[in-house]
Amino acid sequence: MAQCLISDFDASFAALSDATRRGILEQLGRSDASLTELAAKFRMTLTGMKKHDRVLEQAGLVATQKIGRVRTCRLGQRRLEEEAAWIERYRRLWEARFDALDAVLEDLKQNEKIADNHTKNEPTAMKNSTTVDRTSDRELLVTRTFNGPAHLVFAAWTRPELLKRWWAAQSF
Repeated sequence: MAQCLISDFDASFAALSDATRRGILEQLGRSDASLTELAAKFRMTLTGMKKHDRVLEQAGLVATQKIGRVRTCRLGQRRLEEEAAWIERYRRLWEARFDALDAVLEDLKQNEKIADNHTKNEPTAMKNSTTVDRTSDRELLVTRTFNGPAHLVFAAWTRPELLKRWWAAQSF
């Protein structure tokens, strides 16, 4: 029978995927706490809290020490640098893609301006921006504002010759 080993990386993301475990880490960031205190804070049974603690311990995010009858939890030694670097890599990828889309839109706007031969009443340039909102425990909403008419943004997203100008993977 083959034994499946979970990497530290996978164990970290699995541990962080649960809102209760993220809450436990936030609580332990403020101060150490016993399993009993954590169970009371999160309104769960001691057995349920022990299961969460075990997942966090396996990921190296929490260390639990038993002194007498009390199990005290504290933050573990892992600092999540690898996970943060992985997330940052993809943030940079999307930022680069969106910056390339901005350039495609500028080209399209220039071409449209030349084709229309119309330069009066141009709107003032707005700054492109990206926002990230946490809409729930399991969902992030990333919004990017582009300085261009909707029909050009639509064309850049749907026409294959334009899409490959900004979507194609780039080294980062």
